[in-house]
Amino acid sequence: LSLDGTTSGAALSACEQVSAWQPALALLDKMLSSQLLPNGLHAGSAASSLRKALGDSAAYELLDKLRELWEDNSNSNSNNNYNNYNNNNSNNNNKQPWEDSNNNKKPEVRLWEAGQPVDQQLAVPPEAPAAVFDVLSDGPGVIAIFKPSGVITEEAVKQLSQQLARQRHVPESVDLHIVSRLDHPTSGVLPLALGAVGSTAANWLEAQFAGRLVRKEYVCLCEGLSLGLTGCQGNVSTPLHTVELDGGRASRTEVSPNGRQAFTGYEVLARYMPPLSSEPLLPSHDGEPGATGHADEQGPEGPELMLLRVRPLTGRTHQIRVHLASIGRPLVGDLTYGAKEASVLSSCPRLFLHARRIELRDLAGKPFVAEAELPHELEEVLAQLKNVA
Repeated sequence: LSLDGTTSGAALSACEQVSAWQPALALLDKMLSSQLLPNGLHAGSAASSLRKALGDSAAYELLDKLRELWEDNSNSNSNNNYNNYNNNNSNNNNKQPWEDSNNNKKPEVRLWEAGQPVDQQLAVPPEAPAAVFDVLSDGPGVIAIFKPSGVITEEAVKQLSQQLARQRHVPESVDLHIVSRLDHPTSGVLPLALGAVGSTAANWLEAQFAGRLVRKEYVCLCEGLSLGLTGCQGNVSTPLHTVELDGGRASRTEVSPNGRQAFTGYEVLARYMPPLSSEPLLPSHDGEPGATGHADEQGPEGPELMLLRVRPLTGRTHQIRVHLASIGRPLVGDLTYGAKEASVLSSCPRLFLHARRIELRDLAGKPFVAEAELPHELEEVLAQLKNVA
């Protein structure tokens, strides 16, 4: 097979599966000697192999070296574009890059999704309106916002692009690259690369996610038999397979031996009694493969509500929701994988899943942390519950 981005990616992924970091590094060297610059996903696969064998420091050492190559390549392309622009506009030195042939400014925002640009024409108002999305944190090459429940990630990014253009009072396009998504009903921290696909910022963040170097923390409320006392920990590691539905407009994930590797760790933060009118309808997960931790502890009340801190190591579609449902602890308010009408807390107004914190490194190599408090509507749900005695 000829060496290209696709074959290299497949080979690096195979190395990652068995933690073969030495062949992975050799393949990266071969790519570079063939004038094929690794992208963020290539780098992430190799970094994951290193992380498993030698730890996070070794993985970041590799990414730091590749970041320098991405920056050099970006600077080289910028210089070429600048020279081409000067040559093409030698007869009109006063016209700006964002102006058309009639010198009319045409501000444009480019939204990058799945590697494909979607151009959006913006009419920047003279006075910027109030911000649509709260910026939780920003740094070199990265920005994190609060995504509310009921908004899809792509729409949030589109609106944020417009918002940033207005706030900066500049007509240039604002490039944002999606490196991780939150489900439509999920709220919380959404990190984005401040750059288009293929940019140094996009590759840098993609590499960290692919290398499993990003620390993600969610809070969720699930129902079922007890997972143990407060502070008890466990994990679910069954493979997950996602199937596209409705022509790719929707998807559903299920536990499958033919699925992709997935790992979800959890810790019990609090335990609550269900409303008195509820009936114990949910089964235990005793003996199910892929679930480890503490044995079920069924009290006199039967099923209960458990507030969990969840740390997914992988990022499969609907991973937390499917993993917890697979062990008989579906999330409250989950209309796809949950108990629905049989829920012990059917009054919950939305899916009780919130991305509370994310930790990675910005483009300068410094720690980047963004946190989002639990939304008011979820705080109200907890306020109405009574703790298990």
